[in-house]
Order: sequence, then C-alpha cells, then structure tokens
Amino acid sequence: MNNVQILKQFRIFGFGYLGFVGYWNLVIGYYPS
Repeated sequence: MNNVQILKQFRIFGFGYLGFVGYWNLVIGYYPS
C-alpha cells in the first residue's frame, strides 16, 4: 500500500468519525437529558 491510499482512507474514515461525533454532540447539546 502506498501512502496516498492510506491518507485517503484515513481522511474519509476520520471525517466520517468526526461528523458522527459532532452530530451527536450537537443533538446532546440541544436536547440535554
């Protein structure tokens, strides 16, 4: 595997993870339990 492929995969995975966490932080922030 070359570095470009790894970086692309990491970027997609990283943004997906951050988006998921950010979305839940937003939901929890707007609707505190």
